Amino acid sequence: MDNQEKRPSPTPCEECQYFEYDDLADEEICTLSLDEDEYVAFLNRKSRGCPYFRSGREYDTVKKQNELPGLE
Repeated sequence: MDNQEKRPSPTPCEECQYFEYDDLADEEICTLSLDEDEYVAFLNRKSRGCPYFRSGREYDTVKKQNELPGLE
């Protein structure tokens, strides 16, 4: 077996545009604003993935902008 320490892969939250550093809390948090009904539905969902995930990776954002029609 390999004794090297494996670095955990980032969770989808860490790659989401809603995952930001909060100075007051001194930690990274999800900044998505859900009302009470949406929050309850989110907590009770059966799937593991977040339905609100949006890629916040800069490369993906730029790639998407360059794919828009009329940008040549």
